[in-house]
Amino acid sequence: MPPFFVSFVNACTSFKFYEKLPDTPPEKVLLFLVKAVLILTLLNTLHVLYLSHSLFKTMGQWTIDNLPPLEIREGTIRAEGPQPFWTHTHLSIAHSNQLMTIGIDTRPGHDLSKPEDPDKSLQFLVGPSHIIMRNQPIFTKPGRTNAFRETAIDARKLPEGPVDKDFFIRLFGPGILVVSPLIYVALLCFTVLALTLHNAFFTLVTGFMEKSSVSPLTLAEILKVCLCACVPALLVTSLYRWVPLDIRSQIIFILTFAIYYLAGLTLVRKRLLMKHFWDTRPKP
Repeated sequence: MPPFFVSFVNACTSFKFYEKLPDTPPEKVLLFLVKAVLILTLLNTLHVLYLSHSLFKTMGQWTIDNLPPLEIREGTIRAEGPQPFWTHTHLSIAHSNQLMTIGIDTRPGHDLSKPEDPDKSLQFLVGPSHIIMRNQPIFTKPGRTNAFRETAIDARKLPEGPVDKDFFIRLFGPGILVVSPLIYVALLCFTVLALTLHNAFFTLVTGFMEKSSVSPLTLAEILKVCLCACVPALLVTSLYRWVPLDIRSQIIFILTFAIYYLAGLTLVRKRLLMKHFWDTRPKP
């Protein structure tokens, strides 16, 4: 097998690459896929970081559009405009649509009321020195009322300055960078598990179907094509995630894989048939 990057390009741009797989040891094909997965998982990790950055920007813009101007100065939260200020918005969490309530009163000596309204299962109460997040469990047992759980956030631990489009980046950005290696490992583990099940399924199913063929391929030959066909499928899926189209990435992966897998099997079969023909033809 040629050097990795040459093989990577050929696997994605030329079906002729698959024609030579019968001559390649299985361990080299597996090592090729492992290297590709390590690199493409890094691309997917960068995409997660990009989505996080976009989410923080969106949160900042929503704050500007829906809340009075807020600023954190010397460990104190200050708000402009009439207070107390209340607003409600719907928030989707874990496939559950919740009504989120935000209350703001940063005047010295004032405190926000805390209505025990079960329909408002998520509340953010902003005072001059702290932010209280109050929530009920998303899933509750029938006939049982769950008390609110409170989490207090000290304003002195928040970034100084106005609460603008960049505030949430200053607040969460360093933490996301710290956990980015864990994101990479999590994505890598998920990808390895998914590919293991994927390759086992397609190899065994194809091997079973090959029993009725006049020129059956061996499981090793099928597996090598299956492993290599995953590389362009992973690449296309990773690049697709950066494009805002409303198609599930799993569909993109399967369609790309199917094209390369079927083409690869066809070329390998053709190569082996031609080899068999030349090996068995009558000698002059």
